[in-house]
Amino acid sequence: MSVIEEAVQKIMVDDAGIGTLAANRIYPQILPQGATLPAITWQRISGSHLGDLGGEDILAHPRLQINCWAATVSAASDLRDAVRAALVDYTGVVLAVVISHISLEDDGDLFEPSVSSKEERRFGRRLDFIVWHEE
Repeated sequence: MSVIEEAVQKIMVDDAGIGTLAANRIYPQILPQGATLPAITWQRISGSHLGDLGGEDILAHPRLQINCWAATVSAASDLRDAVRAALVDYTGVVLAVVISHISLEDDGDLFEPSVSSKEERRFGRRLDFIVWHEE
């Protein structure tokens, strides 16, 4: 996990709105088997950098996808709204990373059908953020 990913995860873990809904159930890439819902997964989709005239990377802006999972569409939407409120327009220093701005780039629906009768269905909402930060 890169430092910016750790910083964004910390923002979500520390947010009261997200904590009320998902506690600390925030995982990289995939939900663990048997994970309690609602929960969040995240992944890095891409990474870009801006440099100065000397060729030094000074500002990065990776795209991070945050997936909000729940047993109902409504609960997934509530968690999505909490994540959006916590991250959109965020600026600050987290884990020594200077975050200049977080913007919402895209969102959409997710669905994972149950594979067996014992497994619950998962509904999801996807949010793609661009996270501008110093390197």
